Amino acid sequence: MPQPLREAPLIKAQAKCQLLKLLIRLSFELNLIKSTQYFQLSTDLKEIGKMLGGWINYARSGLSQKTTD
Repeated sequence: MPQPLREAPLIKAQAKCQLLKLLIRLSFELNLIKSTQYFQLSTDLKEIGKMLGGWINYARSGLSQKTTD
C-alpha cells in the first residue's frame, strides 16, 4: 500500500481521538460521567494518541526515505 494511503486513515483517527477527548472532558465538566471514568478514559485516550502519533511519524519517515532514493 502506498505511504500516503497509509497516513490518511491515521490522521483521520487522530482527529477523531482528539474530538473524543474533548467530548469526554465536556461530559465530565457537565457531571455526566464520574471522575474515575473520566480519568480512566483520559489515560486510555492519551495512550492511543501517543500510538497514533508514533505511527504517523513512522509513515511520514517512510515516505520521505522513499522519495530521497
